Amino acid sequence: MNAAAPPIDWLSPLPPAASGIADYSAELLAAMPAGRDLRVFGPAGSARGAWPFPTAPYDGYRPAERLPVYHIGNHRGFHGEIYDLALRHPGVVVLHEYRIRDLVRERALAQGGSRAWLEELRYALGETGPALARGEYAGGFFTPPLFERLADRSRGVIVHGEQARRRVLASRPSARVWTVPHHFSPPARPSAAGRAELGLPDVDSETFLVGIFGHVTYFKKIRQAVDAFSALHARIPRARLVIVGIPADNDPGLAKLLAHPPAGVQVTGRVAFDRLQELMAAVDVAINLRLETAGETSGTCIRLLGLGRPIIVTDAGWFSEIPDDACLKVRDDAWEASTLRTFLLALAERPGLRDAIGRNAARWIAREHSISRSLAAYETALAEAVAAPTVIPSPVPPLAPHAPRDLDARLAAAVGAAVVDLGFETPGEPDYGAARMDALDLEWLDDIARRGLEIGLG
Repeated sequence: MNAAAPPIDWLSPLPPAASGIADYSAELLAAMPAGRDLRVFGPAGSARGAWPFPTAPYDGYRPAERLPVYHIGNHRGFHGEIYDLALRHPGVVVLHEYRIRDLVRERALAQGGSRAWLEELRYALGETGPALARGEYAGGFFTPPLFERLADRSRGVIVHGEQARRRVLASRPSARVWTVPHHFSPPARPSAAGRAELGLPDVDSETFLVGIFGHVTYFKKIRQAVDAFSALHARIPRARLVIVGIPADNDPGLAKLLAHPPAGVQVTGRVAFDRLQELMAAVDVAINLRLETAGETSGTCIRLLGLGRPIIVTDAGWFSEIPDDACLKVRDDAWEASTLRTFLLALAERPGLRDAIGRNAARWIAREHSISRSLAAYETALAEAVAAPTVIPSPVPPLAPHAPRDLDARLAAAVGAAVVDLGFETPGEPDYGAARMDALDLEWLDDIARRGLEIGLG
């Protein structure tokens, strides 16, 4: 970074918010040089962090001649105000995940009811959107990304992975999109806490300790991970699993599991940041699975890899971009459960394998995800955004709002029903099967609809 860097305003959740993006911003801001011309804006009640920049609430925000940088995630409570400001004062949007359906839906319903929500769907998907929302789609609950309006009102979009960049450009090919690697900020000092000091019952230096970190939701396949661990625990009674994070409140089955975990499993809930780092550094192996990805680059995963922890991930989205020698990847297929059990057993019985994967992970993070590399990429993107024409590119057909060439909703319903009839749902897991249908995006649906027309389905 240099003195000629454009003056910017940084709008983001901030500590003490229970948000990974708040922690992300706090680390980056603390690493920026004190002479940077930067103002920080956060929700009322935010704590002043270790950064040297003036900090104020969102209320009454005006960018003047500065470039706003808006941090967006899929949570109205943390990002609703930022979303509104981004539409009002166009700047650069950092999409921490491109699937922001929940944010857009809750905001629309709060501000204009169901009519406003249908208009958001119509804007992004044309007339097919409202039709899908009315239940004409056989798969039921439909989760399009819905970043389009925000991208259309922005001077540029920053994402953290190649898959996310491609997805944004698939809907908005004329958008300015930059990839900034998600940073890893090493702990200020290595953890001095031994396993006995972590407060985990019956855990010592001989324990094979597995960890799950971050928001605890069914989208992270917690039940599948616990099942695989239980199979391991039956063979290795000294194995332990610790689940660290905020449990979701919309899954009664998962809540019951967390309230009464099986043998060898401990649930801590959310912990302080320093303790989180200690627990991450203490585990032998971590699990970070996904039912579907939202275009996110997992900060939890970045931290674990940077700490040299071997990690098992789902081979999808950004997680597929991790080098094959720096993690173990599980495909979301019929062999997932057996593969997960096999990986856990192999890592438990082969400490040399754990060490090799961990070293590769730490080297990759140090090379590609250092905080200095992330800050430099931010500065390059923001300088290009300021230098570019202020006219925001218009979306082009076929994915422009209210596109005249639209996907026929009746055909979508017929194709959806046919896909279900062909066994798309997961046998024995109807809730997960329905969620798999959620993962269909417009590109895939449009492609399969065209094929349906070709064979006379329409």
